[in-house]
Amino acid sequence: MPFSASLDAALYKAGEESGLIAGLVNGYVLPESEKAFLELLGEMGYSYRSFDAFAPDLGRSPTMKPYWETYKKKKKSCKQVTMRIKQKLVHELNLGKPPRTIFDLQQIGVKVIQRSHTTESPIPNTYYLVDAGNEELLQFHKKTHIVSSRHREWHTVEENESVIFLNEQGEIELAILRGICGRQDIVDYITGIIEEAAFTRRNVCPHHVGKVIQYGYNAGQWHSCIWGLVNNLKQSKLTPDEKAKFDSRMLNLFAVGWNLVKSQAPAEAVEPVLEAIANAGLPEMAAEGFQGKEALYQKVLLNVSSSDTTGYSLELEETNVRFSLTERAPCEGYIAVNYAARCHTDKIYAPYAFSWQTHYKPPDGFEGNPGGNYADLTLAVTIRSSKDSLMVFKPNYPHGTTLFKQGTERAGILFNFSTHIKDAFEAARKKQEEGIVVEECITPTTI
Repeated sequence: MPFSASLDAALYKAGEESGLIAGLVNGYVLPESEKAFLELLGEMGYSYRSFDAFAPDLGRSPTMKPYWETYKKKKKSCKQVTMRIKQKLVHELNLGKPPRTIFDLQQIGVKVIQRSHTTESPIPNTYYLVDAGNEELLQFHKKTHIVSSRHREWHTVEENESVIFLNEQGEIELAILRGICGRQDIVDYITGIIEEAAFTRRNVCPHHVGKVIQYGYNAGQWHSCIWGLVNNLKQSKLTPDEKAKFDSRMLNLFAVGWNLVKSQAPAEAVEPVLEAIANAGLPEMAAEGFQGKEALYQKVLLNVSSSDTTGYSLELEETNVRFSLTERAPCEGYIAVNYAARCHTDKIYAPYAFSWQTHYKPPDGFEGNPGGNYADLTLAVTIRSSKDSLMVFKPNYPHGTTLFKQGTERAGILFNFSTHIKDAFEAARKKQEEGIVVEECITPTTI
C-alpha cells in the first residue's frame, strides 16, 4: 500500500522545524526535539503519543526513511562504543569484584605498619591543627596547635606512599591507598561535580575553613533529630527538571565513589562496614526530585523496595555510560572543598569511614608541605594530601585536617555513618508504625 503523500510531507516538515532530522543524522534525538515534533504533527492533524509510536512510519516514509536508517546505524554503533568503554572501565577499576585483602595489597607494594591508638589526645577538641614547619599559620586563630605528640614519635605518610596501619590484634586502624582510580578522566569528572556542588549548594559548616556539602539523608540540627532528605540548593526557583539534573549528578558522584571504595579498599574494612549498613537498615542515597518526597519516604520507612535506588551514569569520551543495576551509595555523603577540620571525634555505627580525595594542588611554585593534611591524633600519624587517594579511618578517635597555605587546592568526598542519622531514621520508622503522619515526623531540613 503506497505511503500517504500528505503524511510524508507532514513528517518531513515537522522533522525539519523541530530539529528531529538533525537528531536522526547525529544519532541522538533530544527530548525537546521529540516533543516539538509531536506537537507540530498534532497541529497538522496527525496524532502520535511517543517516539516509539511514530518510528514505524519514519521507516516507511520515502522522504524520512534515509534519515531513519542513518539513525539506526549510528545508534547501533554508539551502543557498541558504549559497551567497549564500559567493559574497559569495569576491568580497570575492578568493579563488581571482591576487594583485595591486606595480604593482596601488600603484594603490590602497600606498606603495613603495626601501630595502635593511645587513650589520650595531645590536642584538645575544637583546636585548629598546624603542621610543623608552617608555624606562621598559628596566627590564624587563637585555638591552634602544632601537630605533635608527647607520648611517641610522630609518623608522616608522604604523598606517594600507600600504607595500612594495623593494631596489635591485626585490625586496621588507618589506611591510605594512592591512585585508586587511575583514570584521570573519571577523577576530573568527579572533581567537576564536586566544584559545581560547592558553588550551587549551601555549606553545612559556614563558620569553618572551606566548605562541606552534605547530601542524601540527614537528621537536621543535633538537638532536633528529624530525619529527612537534604535540601541545600541555593537557587529556590529551579524547575523540577533543573533540580533533577543537579540531583542526578550528585547521585552519580557518590555512586561512583562508593563502588570504587567497595572494590579498592581493603576487604578487612569493606566487609564489616557492609555488614553494619545492612544491620542498620537505612535506605540507599536518594533525591527528592525523582520520586516525590512523600512516596519516597513511605517506601523506605515501610521497607518497600524501589527500582529508583540503583544505577548511575558516567559521561566519558562524550558518551553516557550507564551502570543500571549497580547499587547506589549509602544514605549519607559529604563533599569537602578546601576544608580544614578542627580536632574532633564523630560517633558512627560502622567501624570505619571512607574518604576519596580526588583533587590536590599545592600553591604555584611552592615546594614543601603546604598543609591540608589529615592528622590522627591518638595514632600520631599525619597523611600528606595527594590526588586520587582513598583513606580508611576511624572517626571516633580524635582527628582533624591541618591548616594550609593560601593557594592550596583540595577536594574530595566522604562516606560517614553517623549514629545521629541512624537514630533519627529509627525514630521516624517507629512513628510511622504507630500511625503518625509521615510528613510530620520526617520533614526535610535545609542545611
